[in-house]
Amino acid sequence: MTKNTAVFNSKCKVTQDDIDNGLREDGDSCPIALAMNRCMNNQFIEDYGYNDLLGVNVSGDGEILVTSHKECIQAGIDVDTEFEIEIHPDDRDQVLSFITTFDADYDVEPFIFRYKE
Repeated sequence: MTKNTAVFNSKCKVTQDDIDNGLREDGDSCPIALAMNRCMNNQFIEDYGYNDLLGVNVSGDGEILVTSHKECIQAGIDVDTEFEIEIHPDDRDQVLSFITTFDADYDVEPFIFRYKE
């Protein structure tokens, strides 16, 4: 398994569908993980030809760990990869507040956050 630090300077939108389908106190299936799964899967396909992102975990301190087993479409090989993604410092408090509020079973709204290298 290789370990890389992602270099995507991108935005990710947590949608109402992510909120409706997210699971409380589940870092692999919370709304932010669902949104990141969608955003990262699109980025992987565009940049590397990868498909089927398997796991996104959001920790309580706002760090995002993306673990994937990819079939590289272009090279025809399987690749195991782990990425650590840092939420942009200006958005970290909003993300942590969202996680806490969602896990406490309160209403939350869709929002956009940035993630950085």
